[in-house]
Amino acid sequence: MPDDDAMTGVRRSVLAAAALPSAFDYRAPADWPAGTIVEAPLGKRRVFGALWDGEAEGGVDDAKLRAVIRAVDAPPLPAELRRTIDWTAAYTLSPPGAVLKLAL
Repeated sequence: MPDDDAMTGVRRSVLAAAALPSAFDYRAPADWPAGTIVEAPLGKRRVFGALWDGEAEGGVDDAKLRAVIRAVDAPPLPAELRRTIDWTAAYTLSPPGAVLKLAL
């Protein structure tokens, strides 16, 4: 079940560690830094991912926005690693989530 803080959180961008083309919007606490590794619902399953840089897309109505399940007890991914993941995905024409999966 999602943490109570996540239910009252703000719209955040989460990059799932899966072969997906972009990050998705979730509700997560505003005080979690970018790079925080999280577990989030995706369809009927749970995936690991990271809070990603930049503004959330805003394509999902706030009432339908799902909350992250939890933050993983691990240090956040450094900004340099997040930039490297984005660069590698763009350079190799790979989904950024697939590159994140390799990094994790």
